[in-house]
Amino acid sequence: MVATYLVQRSGTSKAHKTSIDTDYKAVLDTLVGDLLTVLYRPEWPAASLFLNVISRLMVRLPLKAELMLDERG
Repeated sequence: MVATYLVQRSGTSKAHKTSIDTDYKAVLDTLVGDLLTVLYRPEWPAASLFLNVISRLMVRLPLKAELMLDERG
């Protein structure tokens, strides 16, 4: 899914960040902004679903990073 890819690419660690990753972050920011704009419009009933999926993916990122650090150390 597009949301999964964007969240994973924009959530890379600072040590590995490139200008392309910054572009993904900008695209994700624009997507979330647009979804928030159309959230309560009847023409866009799936906006809340997309925002829910993106927010869940973003919450999982720090948890995955923390788990990986625990496994290493």
